Amino acid sequence: MAIFLNKDNSEKVKNHFLRMEQVGSTVTCNPPVTDTDTDFLILIKDSSIVVSKVHGKLINSGWTHSGVGYGIAGEEPGEVAKPIQTYRKGRINYIITWDVNYFDKFMDATHLAKQFNLLQKRDRVALFEYITWNKKVWA
Repeated sequence: MAIFLNKDNSEKVKNHFLRMEQVGSTVTCNPPVTDTDTDFLILIKDSSIVVSKVHGKLINSGWTHSGVGYGIAGEEPGEVAKPIQTYRKGRINYIITWDVNYFDKFMDATHLAKQFNLLQKRDRVALFEYITWNKKVWA
């Protein structure tokens, strides 16, 4: 399990992690995609203070907040806020959520993508959007 934080911040941030799982095409595809980033889904304690602390520690450790369109309302008209924030450092991505239901749905989608060995990115995206956001995939 890669954390990639500065030594001073590592334990402080990990104390807020409830669960951390490697996800994405490096684990769902067989053969695994090798020319891509490594993704981790992280469940943290549900608290605006904890979300703020984790954000600050990651930024101070060199992570880039890449969550444009995530964790905020307004990505599409009438859309509700999504309970995630995303961060990137090098070729490592963190998808951080404080919503247990979202975490479980994402892990369900990961399991199904792996079981069906969805090699096409568009198929994986459709599966994840349907399971995690109930987004219609047939329209």
